[in-house]
Amino acid sequence: MDFLKLIKNRRTVRKFKAEAVDTVILEELVDIARISPSAANLQSLKYAIITDEKTRLELYPFIKYAGYTPEWKMPFEITPTSFIAVFNDTSIRPSDKSEVDAGIALMALTLGAEDKGLASCIIGSVNRQRAKEILEIGEGLDLLYLIGIGHPDQSNTLVESEERVKYSLDGKGGFNVPKRELDEIIIKR
Repeated sequence: MDFLKLIKNRRTVRKFKAEAVDTVILEELVDIARISPSAANLQSLKYAIITDEKTRLELYPFIKYAGYTPEWKMPFEITPTSFIAVFNDTSIRPSDKSEVDAGIALMALTLGAEDKGLASCIIGSVNRQRAKEILEIGEGLDLLYLIGIGHPDQSNTLVESEERVKYSLDGKGGFNVPKRELDEIIIKR
């Protein structure tokens, strides 16, 4: 798939099939993140792969999905069948200095998932302390993000809209995802 098509196709999905993702593929996605750029090449990010239903069920109450659409509730049955948790190792770099690395890794992981025919959802709205307890992660590793990975059961559409950031339900089980127009984001000098 060409790169522009890959970028345009990669949308956040919030409705997944109950089909498991092969652990080998999840490890390949982490490897994609591992070889991505890192500021000063410090490589402070660490990853946990979560696939078992018991752990996903424990995490479920501590994750918030689709904040712009409070009327839409995500039942557990349609949540991703796997997660990749992204941590920062504070013995290497302070977590407040790791956001660029996290952004690069998140993009690499989600584009890798799209390339493999999978869908993803980057989750920043998570009770990080409870999630760390559930995952039995000790001190020195700060949870930055979760990425839900799975087989998509919805499609989302890029749309032209007066509203430039808030996605909305499309009435067919998917989301409309507005993006600012190109001439709005290029600074002309």
